[in-house]
Amino acid sequence: MKTQYYMVKTFLLSVISLFLSNIEYATRMADSEMIRCPESWQLDFQPTLKWDYCHGLELEAFMDLYAITQDKKYADYGL
Repeated sequence: MKTQYYMVKTFLLSVISLFLSNIEYATRMADSEMIRCPESWQLDFQPTLKWDYCHGLELEAFMDLYAITQDKKYADYGL
């Protein structure tokens, strides 16, 4: 019984650490994109104002990141 407890605890800690490390990478990537493209319409190397599928996907990812981190800069980026 004690061994099962430690196995479950180790598994949960592994899952939590994996989740947290992915959030760190996600925020780094988003911050990098925000520096590379100061305006959200510039995503996907667009030279002029244009809206397409790639913009929608990437901005949805920004909104998902905002939902997890509650950092308003990710929600504001798409506005």
